[in-house]
Amino acid sequence: MRRHDVISSLFWVLIGLGFASGGFYYGFGSWRDPGPGLLPAVFGILLSVLSMGLLVMTLKANKETGTRTFSFTERNRKAIGYTLLSLVVYPVILREAGFILTTFLFSFSLLRFVGGKRWMISILVAFVFSMGCDGLFSSLLGTALPKGRIYGSPLGLAAGV
Repeated sequence: MRRHDVISSLFWVLIGLGFASGGFYYGFGSWRDPGPGLLPAVFGILLSVLSMGLLVMTLKANKETGTRTFSFTERNRKAIGYTLLSLVVYPVILREAGFILTTFLFSFSLLRFVGGKRWMISILVAFVFSMGCDGLFSSLLGTALPKGRIYGSPLGLAAGV
């Protein structure tokens, strides 16, 4: 497994550096008016740093602790299917339900049903994540996100539907 971790981490370091160099090529812009290269550069650097962290951890390990293989158990198949279904449904309902509700439901369902987290943890993390992303994109970056037809009702239920 160690050899696979070394190879995959080196691969992702190179991919991250490729994205970062492309981002530098296109330019950053400013925080109020981000350029096309800002996100590729930031996420490329982040990907490279995280991959280098995996590489360092792998190389520091004394020896291979055992062979870990991915097997398609019934639970894994369900988790993979549910994740793929969620990724297909998310953009379909985004325009109607709006960014906040769609992102909340998507995050909650993955945390609860794929990740197996407790109900309250799933609700809390999904709420903080969806509101945080909305705040980041709307307020800080000034990007308009889909509000959806149900935006504006007291509980976000059935307004305009």
